[in-house]
Amino acid sequence: MIKYNFNPIKATQIAALILKLNRDHLSYMKLIKLLYIIDRKALEEWGEPITTDSYYSLKHGPIVSQIYDYISGPEDPIFPDFWNDHIKNSKMYSYSVKLSNNPGDSELSEREVRLAKDVDKEFKDYNQWKLRDYCHDNFIEWQDPGNSRFPIKVEDILRALGKDHDEIAAIAEDNAFYNKLIHESRASI
Repeated sequence: MIKYNFNPIKATQIAALILKLNRDHLSYMKLIKLLYIIDRKALEEWGEPITTDSYYSLKHGPIVSQIYDYISGPEDPIFPDFWNDHIKNSKMYSYSVKLSNNPGDSELSEREVRLAKDVDKEFKDYNQWKLRDYCHDNFIEWQDPGNSRFPIKVEDILRALGKDHDEIAAIAEDNAFYNKLIHESRASI
């Protein structure tokens, strides 16, 4: 099974980039959908996502799970995380987030920034509901879970994108190798 090591700094930076492109403020549903689309396009083009998040089907479409939890969960005042140091739930508008402090872009490559800007431009005129409907209609890996949630495996996204067994196996092998390197580097610290 393909599983990425979640990078909260990179996830925050890509979300902040999208917020900057939208005057520092956006409905959280639209942000989550845009991030899912960005990851899906990155998987299609490069075989790896940008947010490094995991994915779930919810009633309103696919989500990036950890980022959704950052937005919907309470902020921990004792152990603040990188996300909450830079992105806040908007008190002015319910169900929206705003950029409160620029996290920079040190974790993002030029191609990742370009892809995010292209996705934002493509869906600029979509509100959260139109974007939800787009995801429902176009992403066959999404299943309506009713009031529950179902995991979406990276392999399911890759199959939906038309990747064959050998391509998926190569991506899984690269992912396993990368995860092993991460594990070994953390063990040596």
